[in-house]
Amino acid sequence: MYLSIYLSIYLYTTIFCSYLSIYLSIYLSIYLSIYQFLLNLSTYLSRRDHHFPSLLSLSLSLGNMIPLLILTAALVSMGVEGTGRRVCYYTNWSQYRPNEGKYLPKNINATLCTHIAIAFGKITDTLGPFEWNDESTPYREGTFDQIVKLKLTNPGLKVLLSVGGWNANSKPFNRVLESKMKTVMFAEQAAGYLRKKGMDGLDVDWEYPTNKQNYNTFIQTLKNAFIEEANKSGKERLLLTSAVPAGKFNIDRGFDIPFISKLMDFITVMTYDLHGSWEKYTGHHSAMYAGDWETGPERYLNVDWIMDYWHKLGVPKSKLNLGLPTYGRCFTLESIHRDGVNVRTKGASTAGKYTREQGFLSYYEICKMIKDGAKKMYIPDQKVPYIVKDDQWCGYDDIPSLKVKLQYVKSKGFGGVAVWSMALDDFNGICGPKYPLMTAIFNEMGGNDIHGYPTNALPEKDTTSADYQHSNRWITDGFISWMTTHGSVSWETTTPKPTISEIKPTAGPCIGNKNGIHPDTLSCKYFWIYLKSENMTQSL
Repeated sequence: MYLSIYLSIYLYTTIFCSYLSIYLSIYLSIYLSIYQFLLNLSTYLSRRDHHFPSLLSLSLSLGNMIPLLILTAALVSMGVEGTGRRVCYYTNWSQYRPNEGKYLPKNINATLCTHIAIAFGKITDTLGPFEWNDESTPYREGTFDQIVKLKLTNPGLKVLLSVGGWNANSKPFNRVLESKMKTVMFAEQAAGYLRKKGMDGLDVDWEYPTNKQNYNTFIQTLKNAFIEEANKSGKERLLLTSAVPAGKFNIDRGFDIPFISKLMDFITVMTYDLHGSWEKYTGHHSAMYAGDWETGPERYLNVDWIMDYWHKLGVPKSKLNLGLPTYGRCFTLESIHRDGVNVRTKGASTAGKYTREQGFLSYYEICKMIKDGAKKMYIPDQKVPYIVKDDQWCGYDDIPSLKVKLQYVKSKGFGGVAVWSMALDDFNGICGPKYPLMTAIFNEMGGNDIHGYPTNALPEKDTTSADYQHSNRWITDGFISWMTTHGSVSWETTTPKPTISEIKPTAGPCIGNKNGIHPDTLSCKYFWIYLKSENMTQSL
């Protein structure tokens, strides 16, 4: 008996790792209490019905604890899944990158994920594929089927189809919402399509809704259709999830959060793209905390504030995923002698060899720059790194900064994380072992230790702290917030718009227009002011 108890404690230790070493006595006491409760329950049920086929009752009556260990492992696994979602986004345009940057379903390591979200499907009057090779033909296996087959290597894997994205805007959603009949027909067709393709749910990436009621109607109708389909088919209900913006303006403008939080299975907050080359000063696009030099609305642009805001507005922590980027937002410095944070820039950085987009680099392009001599620096206040090479500046996440975020997720009780994207990690092992960032995420969420930034020290001996430069970057009168990729104000550059892009390009009614006031194409409550190269939006 004692051996069985020790084996159970060992199982807990393996799963919860460092936590158990601190609270061992507490866990032992709880475990023994549960054991006594189960023993009493089993005895009671057996007295009521001597044919009761309880595995637990049988095991206890025989003095055999092995089945109890199996049950305990199952319960622990349920707990880990509830607090450790790892949603991995697959981008179907990454197949067009050259050479080592090309990413296909065969490159996916499905064991690193609990969910894979395919970005993106297409919404017209119906739900369907976006790329020419998404669906199978008699002559080739499509992307959808290849990804669904990954369940064979990870039986617990869930595959979602994501719709929307930064290029989609609200038009396809509003088209579906033109009438109640169209909305219901779309939802019913979507449920059937997802089931036919062997997928497990729909991820709604409607990033800029301007009408809360329309968003509510869309989500409610989908949820009703998914419930009805499950009742008819007898299968597990399809999941309904969403990816939502991080900018306060867009959160307040577009979402009835208490309402949608009841309908969604989980919500991924896109806690990245908070700064970028659309601005005139360097800034990290996914800082954990605000910097001490930041004032006003700038203090909203960090992971901690954003996640706390979504929770305070009504989303249970267990339903929130923290978005983790495997890429950097990058700038060209105005002066190589001023290479810190919040210093002036000339625009976007040079395009990467594989991602081929100005102002944007994958992690495997960044780590190659470090190997080639780029200076790696650390922002102590914000718990994130950046690199500088000549006049190129790039803020990104590495393993230590990810550990800070993952420990935050666990300590705060959030439901999990979402990675954008698998194709931007070092999946080919250009700098070392494959998938270094996603492997670190897997290990940390699973309880295995990885090394992070020490509290009062820099991550590497050749690393230096950031040089902060104060400026009049923010206009305080009549200014709501930045339009970044999520929203309200966007600084235009002369960079041409890519056709297939990992970057969320700036957009708005001012693009291509002259200076002056322009109507918002999605809402009569808002207007846009275009001055020189600056877009600003205000509420009437």
